[in-house]
Amino acid sequence: MRRAVLVCAAWLAAVPAPAQPAPTPQPAGVPPDTYAQQLSVRLYGAAAQPDLYAARVAIHDENPAVRGAGWTGSISESSLRHALGGGLEVSYGFLDDVKFLFDLGGFGSAAEGTFTGYGANSVVDPVLGRLSQRLHRVNRYPVFAQTLGATLLLRSFEWCRFGLTLRVGVCELAGATERAESSGPLGTSWTSRKLTGTAPAAFVGFEWEWLSTAAALGLPMAGYAMLGYRQLQFTSVTAGTTDSTGLSLTGDYLNDDGTRRTLDLSGPEVRIGVQFAISYALTP
Repeated sequence: MRRAVLVCAAWLAAVPAPAQPAPTPQPAGVPPDTYAQQLSVRLYGAAAQPDLYAARVAIHDENPAVRGAGWTGSISESSLRHALGGGLEVSYGFLDDVKFLFDLGGFGSAAEGTFTGYGANSVVDPVLGRLSQRLHRVNRYPVFAQTLGATLLLRSFEWCRFGLTLRVGVCELAGATERAESSGPLGTSWTSRKLTGTAPAAFVGFEWEWLSTAAALGLPMAGYAMLGYRQLQFTSVTAGTTDSTGLSLTGDYLNDDGTRRTLDLSGPEVRIGVQFAISYALTP
């Protein structure tokens, strides 16, 4: 009996234990105190408050002039102080405390209003009564921006970090127009002025970047926010004017007194977006 027990023990010792599955490696979270070798892509939405002083003054002067010519109504000049936009940003950290970036984006503001005619701007129909002409006015100032820049790491924590960002580049007016269209019993007519131009731009701001992601999303992404100021003035703008009669003129974009009109889209800007980690892992 003792011999049988010894034989069984020797046999069990000789049988190799079943291999245990290797543990699944868990990705380490991104080091919060460095940008080095971190490639990321961002998608963002933006809200800005452009100055557009000259454009607002022109609307302010236009409203009473149009009302004095037999119309009621107005264009909302305050709408030009609000702009929405968005864009794409790609960044890579070549240094521990500095990442370089390329940003493609755009934003724009618009103001519009409708005037209703009376007197000479209306007719009296024997059946329908007085029919008024309608004058619709819209000004749109969209901008496309291409900038290069860098972000300096200021402060980091385990779950977020703060940076100072500076970008410079070129912006262009992309489909900027000032249009007036009259329609009604007196017929239809329109005048459209297309604005073109390019200008240097600069942006400086602070960004707040999250380093943790929600596991339920199943994607390596987290959020970020940015607050800054954009410097952008179009001082040399070309205006191409066409109308329903076939008129076509091209010249400088001028104020009523004959001086060049500047489109100043400088102002504060807020961005909120998502960041996709490409070459590193976010903290679960």
